[in-house]
Formats: sequence, C-alpha cells, structure tokens
Amino acid sequence: MLSDYFIQRLSENLPYVPTEEQADLIARLSAFLWDDNVPSVFLLKGYAGTGKTSLIGALVKTLESFERTCVLLAPTGRAAKVFASQGQQRSAVLSLKLAEAAGAQKITGEHPVMLLDDVLSELDETRQSYLLSRMEHRQTIVTACDPDLFRRTSGRVYRMEGGILHAL
Repeated sequence: MLSDYFIQRLSENLPYVPTEEQADLIARLSAFLWDDNVPSVFLLKGYAGTGKTSLIGALVKTLESFERTCVLLAPTGRAAKVFASQGQQRSAVLSLKLAEAAGAQKITGEHPVMLLDDVLSELDETRQSYLLSRMEHRQTIVTACDPDLFRRTSGRVYRMEGGILHAL
C-alpha cells in the first residue's frame, strides 16, 4: 500500500529513529496526505526542540521522492532582511512562496502540500488570519509553539509534549 511505503520512507529520512509517538504522528501525516477525505489543514504544535523542523525536513525530502510538489514556507529570506522591516520581510517571503505554490498548481494541476514551519509566530494577527484563510481546502501542515494560533482554523490540531502526541 502506498501509505505504508510513504511511512517507511519518511521514517528513513528522519535524522533519528522515531519514538512510538512520533511513528503515530508519521502514520497520521501519511493518512492526511494520501486520503482525500481528511480536513485540509494538519496543525502540529510542539515546543522548541521537539523535532518539528526535523520532521518537516524529512517530509520535504520524502514528498520530493514521491514526485509530489511541495512548497516550504519558513520565516527566512536574505534579500527581504536587507530591504524591509521584520513584518514586511515575513510578508514578502510568504507572498513569494504562495505565488510559487500557485504556479506549481498551474503546471501540475494540483495544489502542492504547504508546509508552514513556525511561520505564524512571526506575523501579526491580521497576517495570520489572511495566511490561514489561504490554506483552506489545501493540504497544509503547520508547526507552532503557541496553541492560540490554531484557534482560527477548522483543521485537526495535535500537540507533541514530552515525546507524546496528543489530539486536541
């Protein structure tokens, strides 16, 4: 089954052997990505050092090996840092990435999986709402430390705490 193979490949692409709870998370991510009947947003909350960014890196590598287009949104951008305030930098990078995703959709006929790694904490409330509204009806995985950031979406929310995954 494709989902089982995806789980195996994602686990192999991690820089560590996943715990039982992390393996459960990987299975849920696989179901999210390969099942058309799941919500469009998968939200993963976890404190710094819980492996969210390592997971996102492995997920990008795995999706690419499955020839699945994805766009990584993370609050970085060297050129933006030179020319704009911090808020403007974040907005500029996100705008470029959203445009990249729209271009990928035109080429492939399907919207890429959106991976937002700790992006929301860098934005004001208006920009957070705007960004989350653009993710509806698209497969999107979001990581953040602040659970209040997820209250503006109808997606599934999970919390990783002490290596244990909890559905909220």
